[in-house]
Amino acid sequence: MQLAISGPNASGKTTLCQALAQHFDAPVVSEDVQPLFRARSQLQRLQKAFLDKERATQKSGDKEAPGKVASEKGSSKTKSPDTSALIDARKACARVFLEWMAHREAQLAKGTACVADRWGADILDMWLIFFGREGWADPVTKRLIKSVYKQAEALDLVIITPFTEPFVGEQNEQGMQRASQFSNRYLNSMLTRGIISSIPKLKVLRLPVKPSEIDDRLDQVARAVTQLGLS
Repeated sequence: MQLAISGPNASGKTTLCQALAQHFDAPVVSEDVQPLFRARSQLQRLQKAFLDKERATQKSGDKEAPGKVASEKGSSKTKSPDTSALIDARKACARVFLEWMAHREAQLAKGTACVADRWGADILDMWLIFFGREGWADPVTKRLIKSVYKQAEALDLVIITPFTEPFVGEQNEQGMQRASQFSNRYLNSMLTRGIISSIPKLKVLRLPVKPSEIDDRLDQVARAVTQLGLS
């Protein structure tokens, strides 16, 4: 039996994942999303530096401004060091996301019992929030979507935690800063649900806001597993 936990930031995914793993005597597949955030932060720093330099050169009247980077292929045969660095950072960021998906896909393809803390739908959600409006991201988005569908084929049940007030604590179990902004978390929740709803034949359990105690959530999942004949 392979389960996956999805849901907005700070909604108790990891806590529920650990409880389910103990209840069903199955290993936890950690979310391991720190590399994704690091790659995104590095790209953001380079993008800001690139734009700052572009504004400065335009203001000074320098005709050799860095220029807009339209795609990885570039708009000219020669690229400035700044342009090349930005393109390389985009490729590196995309590679980190694709590697995460490939690793999760391979784990689920084994068919062994596990409880996954996040899966492809959550990572696609993250990618779209970070880069969905940038044209260079389109080829990567298509590959991520393909991986989501492959992972869905291997999953027996996806449990979605509800959109609620953030769980107490500034950091999660991995020491990462929790997202607490209402708008960001709401967008995160709706986008993840939309992605999951678009996948046909995927069995999904949407947990209600209340009761929110871990024992109650565990009981709801256990009943669903029994009703689906997965245990």
